[in-house]
Amino acid sequence: MHTSYQQAIELARRRRLALTLRMWRSGEEALGRVGRPELRSGYERAIALSLGSLPSDSCMASLVRHYCERGGAVDDCVAAACRASDPQGQIVPGIVRNAVYWRRLQGLVQAA
Repeated sequence: MHTSYQQAIELARRRRLALTLRMWRSGEEALGRVGRPELRSGYERAIALSLGSLPSDSCMASLVRHYCERGGAVDDCVAAACRASDPQGQIVPGIVRNAVYWRRLQGLVQAA
């Protein structure tokens, strides 16, 4: 059986979505493994600061699209939030970025 072009496009879209959701969830999971309370507090501050920098997406598809656009204003805000929350540089921006998108998704789901 041959896969049609449209089927291939749909499969690619689903894989992208699944990978994106795994990445977002991995940010929250990584936070759960942070054992030092002061470092955990720094992560939470960075996440809170970064949440405001996300575009005001009202659906998951739009949120995924923004997440996949690397190097934009969101990444700059996440990096700045990490520096402001921990001047020693122990906060990993990728964890913050993924957790921020995961939490925004949770907010969208709760609002629906």
